[in-house]
Amino acid sequence: MERSCYTLSDSQVYVEHARLALENNDLGEFTQCQTQPLSLFREGFGVKFEPEFCAYRILYSMLYEKGTSDLSALLTAIRRHLRRDGIIRHALSLHSAFGTGNLPEFWM
Repeated sequence: MERSCYTLSDSQVYVEHARLALENNDLGEFTQCQTQPLSLFREGFGVKFEPEFCAYRILYSMLYEKGTSDLSALLTAIRRHLRRDGIIRHALSLHSAFGTGNLPEFWM
């Protein structure tokens, strides 16, 4: 299927699939699912879900890449206007608290 053939409902299917993978603790499936929605968001499909998935990517980095991921590279991948979104700002503050070992801040 050509990219130009995607629709909003296609992006919703990918988003729901990724959410179900998270809800069922299927990290492998979620990892595979998260790339397609991010690609579709950049093309303008399902952008209302973009902050949620950017936050998932930040938290994934925090938990599973054990600090090996460069946060600046993640921020570069997040479009500038989204960095002010509350969901993303919360994920970034968790990432920062976790990375510095500031557990009191992490749990606030």
